[in-house]
Amino acid sequence: MATNVQLEVLATPAINPEKIYRIADRARGVQTIAPPEELNCRPLSHGNSIHNLMAGYPNDASYESFASALNDLTTSELTEILAIAWVGRGVYSAGEWLQAVMETEGMSRDEVCRVLTASPLLPDYLEQGIGAFDIIR
Repeated sequence: MATNVQLEVLATPAINPEKIYRIADRARGVQTIAPPEELNCRPLSHGNSIHNLMAGYPNDASYESFASALNDLTTSELTEILAIAWVGRGVYSAGEWLQAVMETEGMSRDEVCRVLTASPLLPDYLEQGIGAFDIIR
């Protein structure tokens, strides 16, 4: 009698853990999270520089550092950051990783940035999400 053994593969984040910790550290330094409608997170270019992004926050170096760290990420890394935050928040479990990533992939880069910056608990969510995957610094 043959047995049917099904192996459940646990997918995990592909992003470098140091990038996750960098975003968490930069977000922790931000005293005031920008309202979602004020963030325009796009790759840096001549017409859309970090200086334009920071026009409303001239004295907030910690926010500039956080926004710059987000802008340094590829779109796939940015969506994984949000998916990790959702795991840390309990919206998804680590076993639902692919589902969380699929949901973030349906969002624009600006939408992902708005969600990330609108959460004052982002550093905690990222650290809890990292813990759900046993990712060690």
